[in-house]
Amino acid sequence: MQPKLFHRTTAMLVGAAMLLGATLVASPAATAIQAPSGYALTFVSISPNNVSGPEGVAVDANGTLYIANTSQYNALKVTANGTTTQVAGMGDSGQSTAGPALDSLFGQLQGVAADSNGNFYLTEMSAGQIVKVTSGGTLSFIGSGFSSPRGIIFDSSGNLYIADTGNHKVKKMTPGGTITTIAGTGTAGAPTEGTATSSALRSPSGVAVDSSGNVYIADSGNHRIEKVTPEGVLSIIAGTGTSGAPTAGAATSSNLNYPRGVAVDASGNVFIADTLNNRIEKVTPGGILSIIAGTGTSGAPTVGDGASSKLWNPSGIAVDSNGIVYVADTGNSKIEKLVSSVSAPAAPTALSATPGDTTASVSFTASSDGGGAITKYQYTTNDGGSWTDAAAGTTSPLSITGLTNGTTYNIKIRAYNSAGGGAASSAVSVTPTAAVSAPSAPTSLGATPGAGSASITFTAGFNGGGEITKYQYTTNDGGSWTDAAAGTTSPLSITGLTNGTTYNIKIRAYNSAGGGSASASAVSVTPRTTPSAPTALFATPGNGSATISFAPGFDGGSSILRYAYSTDGGSNWDYLGLGDGSPQTITGLTNGTSYSIRLKAINLVGGGASSTDVPVTPRSVPWSPLLLEAIDGDTSASIVFTPGSDGGSAITKYQYQLDGGAWVDAVGTTSPIRISGLTNFTTYTVRLRAVNAAGAGSSVGWILTRPKSGGPTIGVAYSSGKQGAFVGFAFDRPAGSTLVGFTVRAYAKGTTTVVSSCQTLPNGRSCYIPSLTSGTEYDIRVQAYFTFAGETKVRASIESATSRVRVNS
Repeated sequence: MQPKLFHRTTAMLVGAAMLLGATLVASPAATAIQAPSGYALTFVSISPNNVSGPEGVAVDANGTLYIANTSQYNALKVTANGTTTQVAGMGDSGQSTAGPALDSLFGQLQGVAADSNGNFYLTEMSAGQIVKVTSGGTLSFIGSGFSSPRGIIFDSSGNLYIADTGNHKVKKMTPGGTITTIAGTGTAGAPTEGTATSSALRSPSGVAVDSSGNVYIADSGNHRIEKVTPEGVLSIIAGTGTSGAPTAGAATSSNLNYPRGVAVDASGNVFIADTLNNRIEKVTPGGILSIIAGTGTSGAPTVGDGASSKLWNPSGIAVDSNGIVYVADTGNSKIEKLVSSVSAPAAPTALSATPGDTTASVSFTASSDGGGAITKYQYTTNDGGSWTDAAAGTTSPLSITGLTNGTTYNIKIRAYNSAGGGAASSAVSVTPTAAVSAPSAPTSLGATPGAGSASITFTAGFNGGGEITKYQYTTNDGGSWTDAAAGTTSPLSITGLTNGTTYNIKIRAYNSAGGGSASASAVSVTPRTTPSAPTALFATPGNGSATISFAPGFDGGSSILRYAYSTDGGSNWDYLGLGDGSPQTITGLTNGTSYSIRLKAINLVGGGASSTDVPVTPRSVPWSPLLLEAIDGDTSASIVFTPGSDGGSAITKYQYQLDGGAWVDAVGTTSPIRISGLTNFTTYTVRLRAVNAAGAGSSVGWILTRPKSGGPTIGVAYSSGKQGAFVGFAFDRPAGSTLVGFTVRAYAKGTTTVVSSCQTLPNGRSCYIPSLTSGTEYDIRVQAYFTFAGETKVRASIESATSRVRVNS
C-alpha cells in the first residue's frame, strides 16, 4: 500500500530548495547523539509551534531559515537564534495580492528560496506563479504562466531555477527576468542522457545548484535525480527509474520513490528527500548512496541517529555551508535538522616539500578524515599563528603559492572537513627558488653491451639552471620513460634488459622542472652474456676420437663462435674448430682409454657455463689375428692363432671364411677356433677375423686345412721286453672304403719325432714296435690307410689319440 500523504492534495506534494548559507544554532542535545548513520537528527525549535504540513525549506547566508508552511497558507522565518516570525500570508486560502505580504491570501505554497539581499521567494502552485517578499515585507509577482511550479533555487549569480512541474521542465530566470528552459521537452517521459533540453522529464519537483553551476533535478515521476552541467549536458546520478526501496551502494543501482526535494553541499554531496520512501539519502561525488535518515516506515520522528528515526513524506530539503541538512517533514509537520557526526581530521604525516618559483609543492600522507569528507587543506608558515587555504585540491601534493624565492619556510598543514580544521602536521622546511627550465638533450651517445644491461656514455646538455636529479631512458622512442640506475654522470647503467634483444635507446636528463629533451638520435645496443651450458650430451666413440652431439644452450645474445672441451673436469680446455652446431668431433684420443668429456660454448663475451660430463671410450675395429696352424680333424679343423690388438674395445667374437665365401660366426673368443661341418679329404682356404663393438676387423693372410677321417682307437699299449712295445687297437673303416693297412709309430715323448714303427695288414689289429730304448717313455699313435671305391689313391686317417708307454729297463 502506498504511504498516506499528509497534504490534502496527494499528487501535488513538492520538494524544497536550498541555498548555501550559515548554520542554525544546534540544540545542546545534538552534541551527545550517537549516530551510526553519520548524521544525528534533532528538531528545529519553532515557537510558537505553528508549523503544519511544510512543503519547502530554505536557509540564507545569515543562517535564517524560511519555511513554506503549506497547510497554514503562510510562510515562516526562523532566525539563527530560534526566533520564529510569520512573514507572509494571512493563514487562509485565496488569491494572492501584491502589497503587504501579511495581508495576502495564498493558494498552495510549495517551494521557497532566499536571495543574498534578504528577500525570499515562494512558488504558488495553484496559481502557477512565483511571488517575491522583500526584507521589508512587500509582496510582488516576478513570474507567471508556470504549471504547478514547485522547487526553486538561486545560484551565486542571482539566477533563479524553477521546477515547472506540470510542464515537465526546469527553467532559469535571469536577474533581468528572462526565462529559458534548461531541461525537459515539455512532454512527460523517461530521461535520456545527453542534451538536457532534448531529454524528457516527468513532474520534476525539486531543484538545487552547486558552486560550479551544475543543476540537480528531483525528477519525481521518473524516480530519479539528474544533473545538468553549465554546458547543458544531462546525466542520471541516482535512481533506476523504478519506484522502490533504496539500497546503499551505487546510486544509479538504487531505487527511489517519488523524490520531491534535492540539495547539494559545498563538497558536492547530494541530499535527496525520498518522499514516498520516508527517507533522506546522501549521494557522494563518487556516486555512492547511503541512507542518513528515515527507517522507510512513516511515523513520528525521534531525536538520535537519523537512520533510526521515522519520517512521514519528507518533501523539502536544504543544506548550509557547514553541511547541516534541514528537512521539511511534511506529514509530521516538523522541520528536522541532520548534523554530521564528524570529528575534525587527524594530522597529515610524512610531509616532504619540493621548491618551485615562489611556490612549494607539499606531499603528505593523509590521516583519518574524522568520518567526513575533507573539503580543503590549510597551511601555516608561523607555527599556527594564522592559517591560509591551500590551492584547490584535497589530495597530495598541495600547491602553496605566493612565497618569496630564497626565503626558507617551515610549513605545517591541516585538513578541513565539516567539523572544521584538524590537527596540524609536523613542519617541513622548503626554500623556493627561481624557475628552472627542463634540461637540454644529451649528445654523443655511445653504448657498450653488458649482461642484461647496457652502459651508455654521453655528453650532458645544459642543466636548465637546476641540479640534474636523474636520467631516464626510453626504448620505444619516447612512448615511455624509465629511470636509469642511480647516477647523474656519464656513463649511465641501464639494467633489466633482455640478452639478445636489440634496443634503440634515447636518454634525457631530469631536474626540478621535469624531464628534458630526448637525445636527438638513438644509440643501438644488444645486451649479451656468455652462453649457457649445452645439454643432453651424447658421445659416439670413434677411432682415436669421439663425436659429441648435444642441445645448444642460449647463446647469451651473441652468436656462438666455437666450442671447447675438457677431459679433466674443467681444469684445462682445448678449442674445437670454428662452428656453432651439434655434433662436434674430438680427435687425438687414445683408443681403449675412458674419458669424461664436458663442453662449453664460446661467443664474443667469452666461454660460457660448462655442461655435465659424458663418458666415452674411443675404439677401432680389431687388428687381424696371426694364423699359426690348422689342425685337421674329422670333418673339422682347429685354427690356432695369436690375437691382434682389440682396437680399444673387447673382442666379442671371431668370424671365419672358407674359400672366399661368407663370414661365419665362430664359437669362442680364444685360440684355437674350431670349424666343424667340413668334408674330409677336401682342402679349404681359411681366413679369420675378430669383431668388437666398432665392427669387424681385417683379415691378413690365410691357412689351408684338409680334414681326415677319424683314426684308430688304441685299446692296449705296453712294454714288451726291454726294447719294444706291444700295441692293440680297433678301427672302423669309412663307409665305402677298402683297408690297405695300419702304421703304429713311437714318438719321442712330447714331440713329432718318430723313433720306431711297425705295420700290419688290413685284417691286423695289433703290432710290436721294436728298437726302443729301455727305461724311456714314448708317445704311441696309430694311423690307418685305405682307398675309396673307384680310386687308386691311398688315403690316411687321422692318427689315434696318444697312448704313452715306458719301455721296461
